Amino acid sequence: MPHPRAVACSAGIAIALVAMTRLCAAAPSPARPCDSALTYFRSTASGAHRIEWRVFDPVRKADRLFLSLPAPPTLVRWDESFTFVEYESGDSVYRADWRVGGRPAALIQIPAIPERCDLWFNPDSSTWQAASSPGGAEDRSTDDFGNRCAYQLWQRSRETGGWRMIRADSAGCDGTGCSAWYWDEIPGSRHADRIGMDGLLQLFWRGEGLRGLDWASPPPGERALDPNADDGLWWISLSSEQFPERSIMCPGTSNEEGIQTCTPAYYVDRRRGTSLLLKGARGSIETPGSGLTMEEGCGYVLIDDPWSTGEGARLLSLATGRWVRVFKETTPVWVGRFRD
Repeated sequence: MPHPRAVACSAGIAIALVAMTRLCAAAPSPARPCDSALTYFRSTASGAHRIEWRVFDPVRKADRLFLSLPAPPTLVRWDESFTFVEYESGDSVYRADWRVGGRPAALIQIPAIPERCDLWFNPDSSTWQAASSPGGAEDRSTDDFGNRCAYQLWQRSRETGGWRMIRADSAGCDGTGCSAWYWDEIPGSRHADRIGMDGLLQLFWRGEGLRGLDWASPPPGERALDPNADDGLWWISLSSEQFPERSIMCPGTSNEEGIQTCTPAYYVDRRRGTSLLLKGARGSIETPGSGLTMEEGCGYVLIDDPWSTGEGARLLSLATGRWVRVFKETTPVWVGRFRD
């Protein structure tokens, strides 16, 4: 799996249902095995100002506490088999077994590097490295397209634990900061194979495994749209490669600025002949638009609107067609099985 911070647009911009200037070719996504779980964070109800790191097992229908932390962890990453998870909290990097009762152990103390934006283990040098972003993007010459970003590469001594800068240069980038760098242009910076929570969220919001937008017949219970009489609107549909009969639908139109859409938005199951209203009111085409995306797993559909605040991601049971969970504070991500 590519480094999660360097994932390109490979499966569409989620459902870019507000303004979509381009579509990326969607790649088929294999069915997710039912050994997965959803992990998320929420504040404690006790008012103790702590964060619960929780895991929802959709097979057992069990919601379990993994860790209680003083603040949300950062740079959360799992190994490829989801045997353990690493994360930053406070002034240290921790590792814990990805299972019920996993106990975190501190690996290293976080270095005091100005404008640090990444920290990882390099299997080539067998030690930890960090990157900082001391400057913004600079234009390349006109015969070399794109931008270059200044970076500093730091490395921890295996003998003393001290940190020193081993390289200061610039690399191709798409924006500013570590997440935008082209890591293959930075020598000696290989990351250990990890699956990052930030990368999983970005893939979800970009619509990994979704087919992109198609014109479609109206959802059950809605009227057909006539582009000549309805301001150029058609019903458009976003479905997965694996399950094309299930989709998110919204009325939309295409013009020189891309695809513009409105509400209402629906989750539609053509096989069942049902539609579930997600946004807006039935029969009432309005603005603003919707930025909905979805992902299926273990008999459930996770639906979220990353451009909306306060609504939360929702989990729909395919067996009952009903909502079973609302995640108000943070968007959950599908990860490997949380072991007993």
